[in-house]
Amino acid sequence: MMIDQSQAKKELLDYLIGYGFSIALSLIAFGVVVYLKDYLSIGVLASILALCALVQIVVQFVYFLHIRKSDNDGWNLAALFFTGIILLMIVGGSGWVMFYLHMNMMPELPL
Repeated sequence: MMIDQSQAKKELLDYLIGYGFSIALSLIAFGVVVYLKDYLSIGVLASILALCALVQIVVQFVYFLHIRKSDNDGWNLAALFFTGIILLMIVGGSGWVMFYLHMNMMPELPL
């Protein structure tokens, strides 16, 4: 399928905007950790980093993976949702198993 010139320019512009957002979010997270770690509490620092990470995920989905609400009648979002559920089951289940193995197999150490 041939891509016309205007569509190619729009796609390149989307990639450049996404790249700019990714660089900016990475620099914000790096700057907060390096320069503000002595002035912020650990909770505020973790909240800022989590917010930057969530925005970074959205930027990656929209600008690089081209997952939008209107594309393919929602099949992209359905596949993304299914992938998230599977990952949650794998990571959460692994954590659950390791927690119970630790609780049941490790003797309490005297303090």
